[in-house]
Amino acid sequence: YGATPPLNEKESLGKSLFFETRLSNPDGQSCASCHAASAGFTDPFHVLPVSRGVLPLRFGSRSAPTAAYSKFSPPLFFDKVDGTYVGGLFWDGRADTLEEQAKQPLFNPVEMNNSSVPALIAKVAKAAYAGEFRKEWGEKIFADPDAALDAVAASIAAFERSSIFQPFTSKFDYVMRGQAQFTEQEQRGLSLFTIRQKGNCAQCHTVDTASRDPKQSLFTDFSYRALGLPRSQRI
Repeated sequence: YGATPPLNEKESLGKSLFFETRLSNPDGQSCASCHAASAGFTDPFHVLPVSRGVLPLRFGSRSAPTAAYSKFSPPLFFDKVDGTYVGGLFWDGRADTLEEQAKQPLFNPVEMNNSSVPALIAKVAKAAYAGEFRKEWGEKIFADPDAALDAVAASIAAFERSSIFQPFTSKFDYVMRGQAQFTEQEQRGLSLFTIRQKGNCAQCHTVDTASRDPKQSLFTDFSYRALGLPRSQRI
């Protein structure tokens, strides 16, 4: 399928911010702490079914969702035909864009716990990549903390829209591109997955094998559905 294209300047800056552990209060947690590439851009911490924040004994109410392929999620809307909400980011769809999503964990007291926008931006202004930040967003960007926060979010979002987060390198993707073939067992599994009278998994985990385009098969319809599972007794 080919190597991942190199990052442009904004994406590279976003990568620096994404992995920066000094943008929490206290230092120690980054975006990558809960969205690790080694875990499919989900939380690699599996001792509890929730994600932990930078402060000891502070935890969110859910485990961090994957950031992979998140650029494809549409803004939240209500589908009148299906009678359900669709799209948005976070588990509850409360952010419509990656830029909006990038800001919220920075100030959430159970996540990165920054007290204010100026306090956060002061850290960015002292970072090793501050020169890159000014080059990308203007020499006076740090004089306006709110504008600098927008730039932080836009840079992180640019990185999350890069091919690193949506590589399309599963065997399914290779088969769709004609670069591999399913085994007989795998083909039976696909049939069970897609046929309505059988597994019907594709009712929610959408697959479009006719198009042969992996981007048409994201294995989600971005909707919210109650599965009837009980609340975890471990939290």
